[in-house]
Amino acid sequence: DKFYFNEIDCLDENTCFAAAEGDTGAYIYSTLDGGKTWTQAISEPAGNSIMALRCIPTTQICYAAGGIQSRTDFTGMFYVTTDGGKTWALESQLKGTYVFSLSFISETSAWGSVFLPSKQGELIRFQ
Repeated sequence: DKFYFNEIDCLDENTCFAAAEGDTGAYIYSTLDGGKTWTQAISEPAGNSIMALRCIPTTQICYAAGGIQSRTDFTGMFYVTTDGGKTWALESQLKGTYVFSLSFISETSAWGSVFLPSKQGELIRFQ
């Protein structure tokens, strides 16, 4: 399986997460031991992408985002962990949006660079 990494972010010196994608799908890998071992935390099928990954300092919360691209549309996908990466879940989907990056200003508010088919590139605020 060939893939490449799009993003990495850490909660602390031991706990980091990396977003990856390739021909067979999209993935989030995690390390809880400072990079000695990496474990696949999420695996999404081919056609999915995980481009952005950001952790909120002083919390156990991290978000990852990307999307699914079809011939006619996009669907933004948002994943979250609230327990320091032990579990991840698909939190929401946003039709017509493809997410490239995230930056959090609080636990409930972030900015993202996205692709919207109607406007091309755009900066939007998520709350």
